[in-house]
Amino acid sequence: MDGALSWRQAEYILRLVKTCRKFNLALIMITQDVEDVLVSRAGRAVLTNTATKILLKQDTSVLDQIVERFHLNEAETRFLKMSTMGRALLIAETMRVPIYITASPEEHKIITTRPDELVGRIEIKHPEGVELLREFNINNPIHKKSDLTDEQLQALAQRNFEELRVKTLTGESELFLIRNETDQTDEHFILQNITLDEIRRYTDRGLLHHTRLPDITFETNSGKMVAVEVEADVGVRRSIDNMTEKLPMMQKYDDYFFVVANPALKRDYGSKFGDVLTREEVPARIASYFK
Repeated sequence: MDGALSWRQAEYILRLVKTCRKFNLALIMITQDVEDVLVSRAGRAVLTNTATKILLKQDTSVLDQIVERFHLNEAETRFLKMSTMGRALLIAETMRVPIYITASPEEHKIITTRPDELVGRIEIKHPEGVELLREFNINNPIHKKSDLTDEQLQALAQRNFEELRVKTLTGESELFLIRNETDQTDEHFILQNITLDEIRRYTDRGLLHHTRLPDITFETNSGKMVAVEVEADVGVRRSIDNMTEKLPMMQKYDDYFFVVANPALKRDYGSKFGDVLTREEVPARIASYFK
């Protein structure tokens, strides 16, 4: 659906929805104007008869209506307000899960029509017999500066990426180019993303979350679900409060661990929160799940 619905269009959609329900058919509807769904009779019929809904980033002018209609909490509202391309809130009956929709590199090459992506995506080719470097994806929110060419650095600068020095999971200090559109600190944002990258060395069943769920969840080869919470906020007291709030949720998973930027949190409070790791301990822990 695109643009305001006429009376005839609305009635046609309403009949279509009822017909699909009668004959047990699946119906997928997409609209760029969420107001059509919220205020029209046809839109309300779609909502009433739809078990699964996906909400992408919403304009602030209609956000209040969406919050009221879908009974969104504060974290979910903030997620929709700050979501970037591909990030969405999946509502399946009583379950609400943030998801990231992305095409594979090969699919992206075929389907993208955005001029800035076509110009910004740079493929590095090497002489025959030399291993090819992985393709530069300008849509990644974080890049290690040492991996980038001058052309890639320029492309990122044009997209408002910022340079920041942070310790990696090996404890070495590295420069990163990031575009942090979350409400987390830059250090939290980087530590969260490099932890996910480490997980993806072993499995593609890892997810990043920006709501009340743990920062990262992933599935091991044996089917065990593991939760990871990154703690890199400013101030020990705030970090302890955050970890205390998240602990009950973490304990619902098969296994969990906290990753802390400040080693004092592990030294002084590790026993209170169960499994607390410094960043340098993360690679070995993740590898242990896939032996």
